[in-house]
Amino acid sequence: MILASLLLFPFSTSWKGLVAQEPEPATPAAAAEKETESGGVQEARTEVIYLRDAEGNLVPVANLSLEEWDQIYKARHNLLGRKLPPAFAIDEVVYQGVARENHLVLDVTMKIRIVERQQQDEWIAVPIGFRQAVLQEAAGHEGPGDFFLTLDKGGTGHICWFRAEKGSRHTLSLKLISPLERTARQFLFGLTCPLARSRMKSLKVGLAGAESLNDDLRVVARPAGTGETDFSFDFAGGQLDFSWGTIDRDSMKPVTRLLANTITRFTIRGPQQISMQAEVTVTGSGGEVSSFEVVLPPSMQVIDLPQGDFRLVVLPTMEGVPLPQPQRVQVTANRPANELQVTLEAIFRPAPGLPEEESPGGNVAGEEQSSVFRGVDVLNAVKQSGFIDFVVEGNWSLAWHQDGDVRRIDEIPEALLQQEGIARFEIFSQSYSLDARIEPEKTRVRVEPQYLVQVRDDELQLDINLICQVRGKSGFVLESDLDGWTVDQVLSRPADLVDPDAIRIESGTLVSIPIQAASGSLPEQFEIQLRAHRDLATQTDLVVEQVIDIPRPGVDSLLSSTVFTLLPGLLIVSPDDNVEMVPQIEQIIGLTQETRLSEAETGLLPQRQQAPLVYRDRGDAASPSFVARLQIRQRNTTVASLSRVSVDEQQVQLRQELRFGVAYEPIKQLSLEVPSSLVIRRDLQVFLFPLVNTGIQDSELQLESLPWVEDPEKSAGDRDLRRVIRVDLLKERIGQFRILLRYSIRLPTLLVDQPVTVPVGLVIPYRTPTTIFQDNQVELVVDSMVQASPREGSWQRDDGPGRRISQSVDPIFAATETTDVLPLLVSLNRLGASASTQLRQLWLQTYLTETVRYERAALRVSTRDRRLQIQLPELAQGNTSNLRIAIDKQPLSARNVVINEQGALEIPLPPSRDAVEMVIEIWYWTNPGSHLTGFVSVEPPRVIGANSADRIFWQLVTPGNEHLLEVPVHMTPEQEWLWNGWSWRRTAYMDQQDLERWVGASFQQVVPVQTNQYLFSSIGPVRMFTVTTVRRSSLVMVVSGLILLVGLVLIYIPAVRHPSLLFVVGVVLAASAVSWPEIVLLVVQAALLGGGLVGLARLLQWTLFWRLRDGPRLLGRAGMVEGASDPGVVSLETGSRGSTASVSASLEMSATEPPS
Repeated sequence: MILASLLLFPFSTSWKGLVAQEPEPATPAAAAEKETESGGVQEARTEVIYLRDAEGNLVPVANLSLEEWDQIYKARHNLLGRKLPPAFAIDEVVYQGVARENHLVLDVTMKIRIVERQQQDEWIAVPIGFRQAVLQEAAGHEGPGDFFLTLDKGGTGHICWFRAEKGSRHTLSLKLISPLERTARQFLFGLTCPLARSRMKSLKVGLAGAESLNDDLRVVARPAGTGETDFSFDFAGGQLDFSWGTIDRDSMKPVTRLLANTITRFTIRGPQQISMQAEVTVTGSGGEVSSFEVVLPPSMQVIDLPQGDFRLVVLPTMEGVPLPQPQRVQVTANRPANELQVTLEAIFRPAPGLPEEESPGGNVAGEEQSSVFRGVDVLNAVKQSGFIDFVVEGNWSLAWHQDGDVRRIDEIPEALLQQEGIARFEIFSQSYSLDARIEPEKTRVRVEPQYLVQVRDDELQLDINLICQVRGKSGFVLESDLDGWTVDQVLSRPADLVDPDAIRIESGTLVSIPIQAASGSLPEQFEIQLRAHRDLATQTDLVVEQVIDIPRPGVDSLLSSTVFTLLPGLLIVSPDDNVEMVPQIEQIIGLTQETRLSEAETGLLPQRQQAPLVYRDRGDAASPSFVARLQIRQRNTTVASLSRVSVDEQQVQLRQELRFGVAYEPIKQLSLEVPSSLVIRRDLQVFLFPLVNTGIQDSELQLESLPWVEDPEKSAGDRDLRRVIRVDLLKERIGQFRILLRYSIRLPTLLVDQPVTVPVGLVIPYRTPTTIFQDNQVELVVDSMVQASPREGSWQRDDGPGRRISQSVDPIFAATETTDVLPLLVSLNRLGASASTQLRQLWLQTYLTETVRYERAALRVSTRDRRLQIQLPELAQGNTSNLRIAIDKQPLSARNVVINEQGALEIPLPPSRDAVEMVIEIWYWTNPGSHLTGFVSVEPPRVIGANSADRIFWQLVTPGNEHLLEVPVHMTPEQEWLWNGWSWRRTAYMDQQDLERWVGASFQQVVPVQTNQYLFSSIGPVRMFTVTTVRRSSLVMVVSGLILLVGLVLIYIPAVRHPSLLFVVGVVLAASAVSWPEIVLLVVQAALLGGGLVGLARLLQWTLFWRLRDGPRLLGRAGMVEGASDPGVVSLETGSRGSTASVSASLEMSATEPPS
């Protein structure tokens, strides 16, 4: 029945799908329509697939898709990657065995647990291994289910098969025999065990005292009886290789060799106060280091300090070795390592009965005995190296003696120096000896003396500067024998080294200076300064011989703890300027002359005109001495006068330079003879002039003015002609210096070719026996309009090489005798300079901006003169820093620009018979503040003595909103009115580049296009250009406002529109246009705004009139209304359709007639 049902089930359920299956609806709408036609009922079909069962029969399975079947298959065979528990678990394996002669008998007990549920009649295979072993008996099994055992010889060994329920536990008992390998002294067996927690409970071997040779197992060995050993241990299963025997295990381990490095530091505070700190680093070569033994230096005992990673054990003394013995310390590490590092500290503890010389402290009393300092030694070290450092605190020192593999290091580390370390030794092995003695420290003093002897006219001053270098901490006493000197002062740097109350002077000559630092430690370098003097009996111009003994410093001879070294001293002898000194070389003892001093030594010397004498102490004489002859000299003054005399039509200007040379004694006041007129008028100017020629003009120098007063005592003679003044130099001066004097003399009226003798008084020094007037020169500068030359007599022409005062080409005259007057013959020049200098062309450009006014002048000049003078405008004289000059397009440097007192530019020219033509360009500007519209006055540069220019062009440049109202007087405008698209504008015939090309000037940056450029020309002399400018806004406001006012008057005042009056106004305007065409065209453009406003006012009036006319109706004649007694009142009648109401209104109108 069941089989028949299964066979008929597919046909009954799928008949409709096989026979009468309708096609699926193509769209959801079709499906809905079909569902509606069928009444909303559909067939629920069942999908069936066939699978084979365990016996191979096909079994139908309903509603199981291929994807679901694939998931079930993968889950069954663990193909989904999920971790599934194994089918079994081995909980524990216990072994018990007995080793026989050549095999091993083992009893194995295994506990196995079934983890996974099996299908019906399914077996679980449990591999247990033991591939090398053989079952001696049948395997025993305890637990539910079936069990049997198989052997896979080529695979994993034995396999247990179980068929039991999930969670069942099984105990498997095996008795195995495994082969045993044997050598001369050890036994070994190998066994493949299951991977589980395993325990060898007991393994009895027939060998007394046997030991396990497996270092990777923790094996417990116990004696099991006579000649037997029982082993027990745990292991993790898998391959077990176990061996035992009686072989010495130590002989199988590699030998560890010790390499030691030690740094031992001794800190010495006294002979019995010594401490030690040692850093010991031990490295194992060939294995790890677990412990080592350290031997301390003699009489040093270790301090048992807590060591986290080590244990320190002081070892007992060795038997049979005589006392005293060095202390030995066993260092054991808690954990062996390839490298161990430990720090040991020890202190000095002399053993009872130990001789003092055998301890590190040694004997301090001075016996000839030494003691031994050793570092820390590591026993059995194949190699030892390191360092031994010594730190000394207090006034102690060490005397060394070294031998063997040890050397002293010169460079001490910085860290050791900071801890007052004094020495470091390097050791290379344990075969060395280091002997040292602790002694009181000796202070080592090195002194380099410097002697400065200042020789004055009445005394000798001695300054001794002792530069001391000290190594040590104890004080000492400096001594110096100053026989014949009087001590004035003793100083020290730092100041706390010398106590003034402790200084002693014994027998009047021996000076003792105790040196002791207040802080207890002397600086490494300091200075002691002594100052003394000795009277000098001399007379002026008397030659005397003077012997100066050099005192050498020393230390107190009673102080044995001081080692003194005296370096060669330096002697500097600096005589005053009035002392003339000649060294007596044959009589000088123990000194060698040196040629130069260092900059530091030179800076300490007083300022003198003569060079100091420098000597060095050779050190071969017991008492060096300096011998010289002295002569006291009086002041000697030399004076040279260099004057520049400038002559023009009105006056003579003098610039006189006096060059002084003062020797032997400084001077603070000068006595000068001057013309009496200068004292009376007080117009003499005296300045201190720079000694070096800077190339800068006097007007640009910041000269220091010197005050002067008349000296009545020295002016007792003829005071009408000459007087004597005293000039204060503000401080004492010696050597070379210069003063500058400036004054002027008015000339009488000059005539052509009629010379006039003009005595020009000069300033000369006041005559004294010690004043020498060496030279008196005059440079004569004559204007081209006059003729001037010295009168024959005491002045002669002198233009030789080296005699010229400046770079000018003016003649030079020198006085043949001492004179204070320069007589000049002066007259007017008939031809002036017109025949030699001509101004060909002149172009002047004035550029006005909102804040700055720029001027540029270009002059083409032709001249035969040797000097060209151009009078600059006053604008260019105010600040010469805003002045630039170029000659033939080459800029002239500021130092070559020569401007005299009158503000004229002087250009020296080479002498030439032919005329020299050049183009001179001058730029100058000023910043007077904001530019104000109005009058503009421009003064062009003027060539002194030249005729007027053949052609002059003036270019005026103003901002775009500023316009020119009038043309300069005597000038012609070089421009025309052109329409530029918006208005009429004046355009010059020549622009800046055309003008530069015309005059031959350099091409510069052109002015902006947005500016207004005006050009004017002239022929003949023009002293000043004056124009008037106005801003566009001001012009439009004034002109348009005036036009608006006039237009309103013409509109509303009919009487003004009289034809005769209008005719007069038209005639005036026409005359103005003819007289001032430039201004009229400009005014017309400015009046356009006012005219437009007038036209607008007229239009408004017409509009108002016509609106009034088209509105109310007038009854009667204008001005007369019917029934109205007042002609100014008009009656209006209005009516509205459909209404009988009437309205009356009054309208007041002006008596003015309406416009026609």
